[in-house]
Amino acid sequence: MILAFDTATAATVVACGDGRRVAWRRHDPAAGERPGHTALLLRFAHEVTAELRGSLADVTRIGVGVGPGSFTGLRIGVTAARALAQSLDVEAVAVSSLALLAWQEAEISVAIDARRGEVFYGRYVAGNALEGPRAVPAHEIEQLLPGWVVGDGAIRYRTEFEAAGFTVPADRDDAHRVDANALIALTTELKVTPIEQLLPDYVRAPDAKPRVV
Repeated sequence: MILAFDTATAATVVACGDGRRVAWRRHDPAAGERPGHTALLLRFAHEVTAELRGSLADVTRIGVGVGPGSFTGLRIGVTAARALAQSLDVEAVAVSSLALLAWQEAEISVAIDARRGEVFYGRYVAGNALEGPRAVPAHEIEQLLPGWVVGDGAIRYRTEFEAAGFTVPADRDDAHRVDANALIALTTELKVTPIEQLLPDYVRAPDAKPRVV
């Protein structure tokens, strides 16, 4: 079995594949609700493996979205992936959270809300990154090469993207959300990541600064 998850955004997405079927769970917090990564990630992992009549003991490879995205979400996801891979003695794979949204698209841009008036941006052709990932301020979106763009950053800055000539699907379109099949496919296809190299891709420095005493 392959277990994979992504916590780069407010959503908690967990998928399991056994070569024939894919079971998955997704939680999107309601307005004003905190992300459920901590409470739901392992619970979902147990549920999806059980749905395929297995358990965590049957997992042979673990994939995790390493960002860019929410600092807290990425820390939770990567820490869980490292702990599970080590305790189960299985392979681990780092997956770009932007590439997950670009999966199977001929040409597409991806924008994840980065706060601070920025998006984490990448442009992909046939699954290969041609640009990014990098943090792009909202006022510089007009400088990007227009095309299709998806992700919660595209939704938040729809006005700026559309003014720059981009096409943004409707807010509720599934194109903005990580697909369980993408999680399983990329975890299967990508090379194994040594556990010491399984790290979050923050792209920029964290918001919190150490106190000077």
